[in-house]
Amino acid sequence: MIPANLSGVKAVAAGWFHSVALLTNGTVTAWGDNSMRQTNVPQGLTNVTAISACFFHSLALKGDGTVVGWGGNFGGETIAPVGLSNVVAIAAGLEHSLALKADGTVVAWGDGSVGQTNVPPGLSNVMAIAAGQSHSVALKNDGTVVCWGYNGDGQTNVVEQCNGMEIVDGGLSKQSSRSTAFAAVMAKVISPNGLQAMLLAARIIPIHQLGRYRIRKNHTCLV
Repeated sequence: MIPANLSGVKAVAAGWFHSVALLTNGTVTAWGDNSMRQTNVPQGLTNVTAISACFFHSLALKGDGTVVGWGGNFGGETIAPVGLSNVVAIAAGLEHSLALKADGTVVAWGDGSVGQTNVPPGLSNVMAIAAGQSHSVALKNDGTVVCWGYNGDGQTNVVEQCNGMEIVDGGLSKQSSRSTAFAAVMAKVISPNGLQAMLLAARIIPIHQLGRYRIRKNHTCLV
């Protein structure tokens, strides 16, 4: 249940059984299941600019570029690497976490049993990140996508035809000459026709902002 009188919220994030809200004053509120302390926001946490949540843990990005984590810590996902700084974005996976730094590089920590924390060597010029159950995704400044981690359902196989796609009303897709918009669902996609079918089945709604995407257990959506 949403806390009574909750207001001044600027961002929200959802874990499996808990919710997190970032307030305009830079503080964080959490509610829901607390079996793994995932709603125990660290005392004194302020100056927060972004939040992320998944499974049983939560992350907060502070204005000074540092990251704070709390909740379930099965694989070390709540403990940011010592010295991590200059972070501009965060993403929480099942038992791993990601941070995008101001220089366009990515740092990952937590469970890496299937390669989800093995950031590809030389990965740079990244502008957005996302984390799934056991895989990770990075969007580069040139509009290309890099994925790593578990690939049991093809979720790290970036579809070549995804670039230049645009979502239109009703979940349909059309080819676009604009390099600033593209969309794909990466899960056992073999051909452009298969991609079209996947998009129709997924019923993706129109989104017009590059870099806004969602990642789930066995598929990735980019728009």
